[in-house]
Amino acid sequence: MISRTSSLTVQIDPWEYCCCRTPPAIDDRVSGQLIAQPGNGIADLRPLGWDANRGLVIVKGGSAYWMRDGESPDDGVTVLLTWQPDDAPGVRASGIVSGLVQTFRHVDDDIAPLRRREVQESETFREPLVGSDGYTLVGLVATLTDLDLVEPTLAEVAAHRATLRRARSTARMSAPATYFGQAIPRPHDRITVDLDDPRVAVTPAEPVHGTITGVVTHVAVATPSRSGAFTMLSSVAADTPADDVLGDLFITVVLDEES
Repeated sequence: MISRTSSLTVQIDPWEYCCCRTPPAIDDRVSGQLIAQPGNGIADLRPLGWDANRGLVIVKGGSAYWMRDGESPDDGVTVLLTWQPDDAPGVRASGIVSGLVQTFRHVDDDIAPLRRREVQESETFREPLVGSDGYTLVGLVATLTDLDLVEPTLAEVAAHRATLRRARSTARMSAPATYFGQAIPRPHDRITVDLDDPRVAVTPAEPVHGTITGVVTHVAVATPSRSGAFTMLSSVAADTPADDVLGDLFITVVLDEES
């Protein structure tokens, strides 16, 4: 869905532009993606509507993709303009900067009031990062006018949610090759393993325990470098006898839903 609105207030985090982009300035046209998060007191907006199917929160002047999957934006929200959306299907936006306010927060006093300063062009990181008054730059509040918005489709949102579900159900494990059976598994094999076995180290996105079943997506073997200073991950032929593999196997598994 494409729409045009008169104006929208957004926050831009300093790291977005302080190192690698030209800082926004009045009358510049900027483009990026709009995502929404719980309000942080810098540029909070009141939600006016909620499109749960597409994960869009409606605010005065536009909409943004809500980054809290499984939650609804009941209270104030912050709309962020980002150039690093982390593959989220944000609302694509392009508009003219008509107002810029730099916002500073005290690093040691949570109840100290924010300080705001209108500017014609946003600064990069100040030196030092924390001023002698204890305040540091925490955000740039920009007013965008002549704004074009392109909202994500249902298909784009569904694909993103599927990616999140897959990431949450992915476990990365390392163990002696014999832990996984008599032969090296191959990608797309279904395996069942006991994660409580002390031989295995697991790095899941969410804690999992006990016996799990899933589909293998990647297999590699740990091989020491010639100097012994570091370990490399190398490919290993499927069906190789496990007893012939000296290093630990590193395997990625997408867990079944019931695991």
